[in-house]
Amino acid sequence: MKQIRPNALAIIVRNGNLLVHSAVDKKTGKHFGRLIGGGIEFGETSLVALERELQEELGVKLANEKLLTVIENIFEYNGEPNQEITFLYKADIKDDNLNTKEKIKILDKENEYAEWVSIADVKERKIIVYPEINLYL
Repeated sequence: MKQIRPNALAIIVRNGNLLVHSAVDKKTGKHFGRLIGGGIEFGETSLVALERELQEELGVKLANEKLLTVIENIFEYNGEPNQEITFLYKADIKDDNLNTKEKIKILDKENEYAEWVSIADVKERKIIVYPEINLYL
């Protein structure tokens, strides 16, 4: 039986760009961006999970974290049904070095990257980002 997955994700903005984890749905072939962050482990608050995930994925610390909303998301990925409850934060990265890179290696995943994408392109749906966040940009 599938489980609802709680996660914490961050809207991180730099010079009119949004930091996303680049991904491809293997079933449909569609490219999309996913906000940076990840699953909440038992005993963690959403903020602690977000901070841990950013340290694991990018090796960075966050600043100015602010909870914006909670989103329920039901979707299909790689041909499988999924459901998640997302604690959506807005945050900044303390590491200025990361803010100057266009493509950033995801440390805990092989051959996966984060990248800065244009907020204008996200708003115009030229670049699809999940979960839907246009209200918060």
